[in-house]
Amino acid sequence: MVAFLAGLMIVPAVYTFMGTEGMAQGPSLMFVSLPKVFESMGLIGTIVGAIFFVMVAFAALTSSVSIMEAIVSSVMDKFHISRKKGTVIVSVITLIVGLIVCFGYNIWFFKLPLPNGSTGQILDVLDYLSNYFLMPIVAMATCILVGWIVKPKTVVDEVTRGGLKFGRKGLYIVMVKFVVPVMLFFLLLQALGLFKL
Repeated sequence: MVAFLAGLMIVPAVYTFMGTEGMAQGPSLMFVSLPKVFESMGLIGTIVGAIFFVMVAFAALTSSVSIMEAIVSSVMDKFHISRKKGTVIVSVITLIVGLIVCFGYNIWFFKLPLPNGSTGQILDVLDYLSNYFLMPIVAMATCILVGWIVKPKTVVDEVTRGGLKFGRKGLYIVMVKFVVPVMLFFLLLQALGLFKL
């Protein structure tokens, strides 16, 4: 709900102050467009901007902890190491990747044309790969796993355990087995530039 309300606040503000060119997607919306909106608000904008970015920092920190927990658990299971050792290994790798992204804004700066028509540096390239390739592939793999390998009955049994009712069970099964994987496949083809809507 907080993210939805933030979107209702941010998108109209950026559009009002900067028009459609301010509505760039990805990191540039937060780190290019929003600072311009806060700057145009004068002194109050500086205060609101500072509070906003402090809250973004806390949101990033809590999200990083939850994401890191899954990775650390996987490393612990795979390599049979302690939580402390797994945390140190994942933290060092994360720090190295973070430094590479930071250096992309200065000593390793470059502009690379992306298939969606924009140009970007290291963070933009990683953002593009994550949003346009990795997310659809992981989502398709999840649908195939749940729909065809594990079978939807496993999910249905889990939901209905304890006598609860699973409304629209048939719709769920059709969606997870047929509709969603096909739609995700076309989204992936579109991201690759092989399919145009």
